[in-house]
Amino acid sequence: MIMTNHGSKAASRRVAGCLVAIALAGCSGIPTYPNTLAKNLNITTRVEAASGRTAVAFDIHRVNKRCETEHQGRINLEDGATAVGIPVGEPLFLDFIFVSKAFLSSSVGATRYTTLLTPRSGYYYSAQVKYDRGIYDVVIRETRRRGSTGHVVDRVPLSACKAR
Repeated sequence: MIMTNHGSKAASRRVAGCLVAIALAGCSGIPTYPNTLAKNLNITTRVEAASGRTAVAFDIHRVNKRCETEHQGRINLEDGATAVGIPVGEPLFLDFIFVSKAFLSSSVGATRYTTLLTPRSGYYYSAQVKYDRGIYDVVIRETRRRGSTGHVVDRVPLSACKAR
């Protein structure tokens, strides 16, 4: 079969997309987050990858009294808004995973943004998740329901967890 340069590029893009999908969840056996709780977190995702393919996953972990994490599941984030229900009153370890495949390269890389958060009852959370030309950004805001404009939530490493 003779493949034109255009066909070769299209095939490379399909392969890159498949590699990223596999890296996120495809054959990994990672469970999908059930997302059955009342929606109190809105994630807005924007991915602008000019040279390659990037995907974003969101893993939710519960944190027990010994500061050990228990994976609750993964949500693959698409461009746009995703409503998520997360438990309140207990510590969570949130993990945003940016998986990238460079154009015409066989390597797949991952960058993580993680934070420890204890969502509060009566509050609403929003996360702005962005990836643009190799730079990622995650901003989480906490707002009192029917209240003020809220505030940006500081990033807290898991190492800050204190056994209780």
